Amino acid sequence: MLKVVGASWYKTRISTYILVGALMLAFGAFFIADMERPVYDGTYCATAYWARNSGFRVEFWGQRNDLDAVPKGAVRSCYKDSVQENGWSQLEIESQPEYPDDIQAFAAGMLEGALSWHNIYLHWSNTIDAECSRDDQSEEFCDWLRRIIMINVETVKKMADMKSKHDHYWYQIGLFYDQLDGLEFGFRKGVRRSRMEYEIPMEDFLLMNSAVDIRDLKAYYTNFLDGESGLEVEPNKGMILLRILENTGGLVKILLGHTSDGSYASMLRIVKKYTLNYHFSEDSNVDRVVPGTNIVFTGYPAVIASLDDFYTLSGKRHRMVAAGIKIENDNLNLWTKIDLVRSVSLAPRVMAANRLAHSGRVWAKYFARSPSTGAKQWLIVDTKRMHQGVNTSDESAEAEETLMNHLETFEYDEQHPATRPTDDYVDVDFGDRARKIASISKISDGGLFWVVDQLPGRLHAEDMTEQIIRDGYWLGNGVPVFKELADIGHVKTNSTNSQQHSNQDKIINNITDLEGLAKFLRQSAYRGDLDQQHPTAFGNIDMKLLIETNGSNGTAVAFQAYSGPLFDPVTDGQTAKRSINSGELDAEEVPEVPTRFGKRVKPFDWSSASKLEARHQGQPNVWNFGRELPQWAWV
Repeated sequence: MLKVVGASWYKTRISTYILVGALMLAFGAFFIADMERPVYDGTYCATAYWARNSGFRVEFWGQRNDLDAVPKGAVRSCYKDSVQENGWSQLEIESQPEYPDDIQAFAAGMLEGALSWHNIYLHWSNTIDAECSRDDQSEEFCDWLRRIIMINVETVKKMADMKSKHDHYWYQIGLFYDQLDGLEFGFRKGVRRSRMEYEIPMEDFLLMNSAVDIRDLKAYYTNFLDGESGLEVEPNKGMILLRILENTGGLVKILLGHTSDGSYASMLRIVKKYTLNYHFSEDSNVDRVVPGTNIVFTGYPAVIASLDDFYTLSGKRHRMVAAGIKIENDNLNLWTKIDLVRSVSLAPRVMAANRLAHSGRVWAKYFARSPSTGAKQWLIVDTKRMHQGVNTSDESAEAEETLMNHLETFEYDEQHPATRPTDDYVDVDFGDRARKIASISKISDGGLFWVVDQLPGRLHAEDMTEQIIRDGYWLGNGVPVFKELADIGHVKTNSTNSQQHSNQDKIINNITDLEGLAKFLRQSAYRGDLDQQHPTAFGNIDMKLLIETNGSNGTAVAFQAYSGPLFDPVTDGQTAKRSINSGELDAEEVPEVPTRFGKRVKPFDWSSASKLEARHQGQPNVWNFGRELPQWAWV
């Protein structure tokens, strides 16, 4: 046709090529459209590379399904924001031991900040920004808080630089702040990549990581600096329940339940796993990594410690759980002995103990360093000390003893006075009687359960294995367990009569599985939004359940996490099919639904709680979630 109208052969050839190309593109499009497209679950990954001559380089891999194939680099990380699906985001970070520890720490923080930048901003907006702009009194308190925390962190960093060469504890404190510096840098990097204009003041990253201390600092500020501030201190509503069972077949089960209390505004929750292969010191051999290389915890965006105070800890030779709750302190004079400038805040202290400890005793020993803010009670479960099903070879026992000697001799080197503790007012009892306990059970001969009570400047730690095995359970509900600490804190213990104690013992001793444990925690939970007199956006905001069994077939561990204010699940008399991977729970008849306030407690709903006036950007509207079992890609 082109020839007919006078087109040249050259133009005819070009037109033919265009026509053929269009047909090929159409065929390719049809073929591609018919292909099965990959389905991603929203997990985003990144790798941080580092070289001494060129510094850091970050590669973002977008959405991934094959997480094992993510390049390791110096540090790699994967993040999934599934808050709207199940109430939790999930973050996993893994570093390589051949890199310097400060590089591992900064890169780990950088990847976390760059991947989770959006929820970091929302969490800051819902909590720090919202609280500090509430009224003039809150603004004045936050200004004071920022000043004191900035001065404190600058001082503690200098102390860490000075002492870390000769003290494992201070070396880990320094790495905590290296990681936090990296997180702030990564947040800003993530914001720039997304072309957003979000901004968070540098000091507010410190505030978010000091949230546990802020409760104590608020009490100090209200009572010593501004007695008419009108600021209210949050109550203690956290709870820990441990149940230990042993059957005639040699099976030992430990059931552990924990519920955190907090503001509903803080419910942008995240489960994290840090596999950080730090060493004891800068000069350690590459294979001399700390005992606690794997730390799994429930927490919050931008915060590199739990703040819920729930950790599972593991390494080559140990497995432990560290769970904490707030406890009462009515002796405000204890604050007169606290140096707010030089004291180490709770988050870095806990993470240092988590990494350095291979037993409950060693955890308590490191945690006892400079106890200041953080009126807390801790339960440390050293599960490797359960006898049933545990094969302890002479080689592993010798390795553990060598490690213990290494820790102790290094820390108290007389040639380096900076390594000696300087907190003369610390009162610590490491339970000498624990070494005298005769075995009262086949379960353990000591060291399985340690309890730590801390008030400002005071700490008491003791091996409670004998008592807990004898009683069959341990319940922490915000009151110091040791009379010495209760007396120092002027805390009144529960004045329940023997009949009430008997009823409690009967209820707890009837708990034999995680369903019964969950029912007990739900019945005991506090929902501030349901308070008819003074409704508030505060209460128990999660539930963690853990079961560990030791028997002739080895060890099985399962962990479940529930997010949001606790409620009574609707069962309608149905039979629930439940499995927690370990095979411990099969199909069971659901217990009778518990009730509080004379009616069934429904899931928390923001749309029906408008009077609470709490900022909750990014949160689900209805918190009607079940259990979440974190699945990790890297062992």
